[in-house]
Amino acid sequence: IYIYNKMRFLESEGWRVLIFSARHGKVLIRDFQKYEKLIIPALECCPECFSKREVKKVIDRISEEIGDTEGDPCILESNSAIHAVWAELIAEKLNCRHLAFVLQESHRYDAAMKDFLTFKYQRHELRGITEDSVAQMIGEDRIDPEFHTKIAAYCNNSIVNCDDPYSGLLDSAADYTFASIGRLVKPCVLPIVEGFRAYFKKYPEKRFNLVMIGEAPQPNREEAIRGILSDCTNVNLVMTGNIYPIPLSFVKNVDVFVSTAGSAGATYRAGRPTVKVHPTTGDPIGIIGLDYFLGDKTMYDASGGMTIEDCIERAIRQAGEITYDHGFDEAYEQKLRDEFARQLSFVDETGENGYYNSEKLMCIRTQPVHSHKLQRTIGRLFGSAALEKVKALRKKKGDS
Repeated sequence: IYIYNKMRFLESEGWRVLIFSARHGKVLIRDFQKYEKLIIPALECCPECFSKREVKKVIDRISEEIGDTEGDPCILESNSAIHAVWAELIAEKLNCRHLAFVLQESHRYDAAMKDFLTFKYQRHELRGITEDSVAQMIGEDRIDPEFHTKIAAYCNNSIVNCDDPYSGLLDSAADYTFASIGRLVKPCVLPIVEGFRAYFKKYPEKRFNLVMIGEAPQPNREEAIRGILSDCTNVNLVMTGNIYPIPLSFVKNVDVFVSTAGSAGATYRAGRPTVKVHPTTGDPIGIIGLDYFLGDKTMYDASGGMTIEDCIERAIRQAGEITYDHGFDEAYEQKLRDEFARQLSFVDETGENGYYNSEKLMCIRTQPVHSHKLQRTIGRLFGSAALEKVKALRKKKGDS
């Protein structure tokens, strides 16, 4: 949704936008269908997994799609550490700027990746989604406290009035309906489900709906969720997969949401009781509009050591006391536009074009050692097309 919002803003400002991605699948956002031809599976792995010839082929293809940039401003934006490596190689070929907006919540990189990201940081070309993100990426000792590296990846505006095929999946006799929104691969998801389970076990005489909105590339994550709830006979579990847009009428059927990041902000802005949790640990931050408000800098201390179960209890008991002061109005749209304009201005901070050593970039790996060796072997011997087929086969079998 962030990328969609950014695309709309840039196009309204006269920019030509191209979106390159790595994974095939159903395109949920209609305006993204024009980018289906720009899905390049090799981008899901670091360049080190492939021969130099294969890497050159990928870079040449992307460069050809972008076309001649002579005399025109051209900016590459990458949204993950892997994509940043590819984008740096492409930016050097095109002699253009590359801004690395690494949007993940968890950052564990080896020395080679940290050195590359430090280079981007020193050029003011690296940003993250929290105040601490960049410090986690490259180490506290490399951070200048005067350099603000947080960006807002606006993605709350995904809930709208639209057709609702999902409310019919709910048990109408249930006492309460709970839900969580977000990609199921996030590390906070299983702790969230454990928190729901604790609440369900506390009230065996009641019936519940539990809705998990989001998708995981691997089926074993869905199996893990079902396993946690296997002894809860009073729960109707609904797993919708990815939804866009999310019907407002469906959201209004939910008594309490427990989510993280922008997903929590979305349901709070839609006027539903929302418990926000830490993106990596799943520990509750608090109830938005009751314990803290969006934008509070002290929010990570808001819950006072309570569990998810405790927060759900309070969200139900004190639902009438929650203050909802944010919506998807003109003020929200203006905030979005102002932030994206600010992000564009980062280019003015970087000085002359400069790029990390390409030979070093070709040696960076970002996957765990055991999976990296397999990917590298297949990628180097048979290329990205063969690697995509093997990965698809492993996912069908439920391997991670």
